Amino acid sequence: MDPIDPTVYEYRVPRLVGSRRVRCSLEEGALVFDVEGKRHLSMAYHDVTAVRLLARDERNEAVARIREFCCRVIAGDQVFEITNCSDPGVGHLYRYENRAFNAFVRELHRRLLPFRTGVKFRTGHALHYWLTVVFGMVAAIYLPGRIHSDYHGLERASQYTKYLVAVAGLHLATRRLRPRGYPPEDIPKDLLPPEKDHRGLMK
Repeated sequence: MDPIDPTVYEYRVPRLVGSRRVRCSLEEGALVFDVEGKRHLSMAYHDVTAVRLLARDERNEAVARIREFCCRVIAGDQVFEITNCSDPGVGHLYRYENRAFNAFVRELHRRLLPFRTGVKFRTGHALHYWLTVVFGMVAAIYLPGRIHSDYHGLERASQYTKYLVAVAGLHLATRRLRPRGYPPEDIPKDLLPPEKDHRGLMK
């Protein structure tokens, strides 16, 4: 395996025609973002107020296998997202750069440790979490009575089985979506993609 420089991470983001190259660099005292070779944004480490590790593919994050992750860095009103998915645009294979992404994110956290008292390290989606909780509560109250009155015998047992599977899925969803903090010196494994690069499907 080729060695990885944890201080530099590059990926591509699609645009209307083709894509743009994004380069993230951990320099002395600042996190720097270049787009197509031009300086786009610079965040001093001491100005960073929050880091959020998120599953970016919101269609699948609740119950399915998550492949696309992002690290959202916030410094006041400046926000920038770094993703593990390098997407060259329509007609090209995209690639999950998991090893390089993970190395860069861990090094970013290490450099922010001296300023940790002013940085919120968070994960989860508050809105999606509470919507899932409310839906789960409504289903838990309403569905058992509906099943008991509308079905009989084996049909009732089958419906109860489906109900229990749905409850288990909602429980998993709330665990994944629950907003919570995490220790920056020991990032939980479920907040980063698996340590293996792989290609995606053609767009």
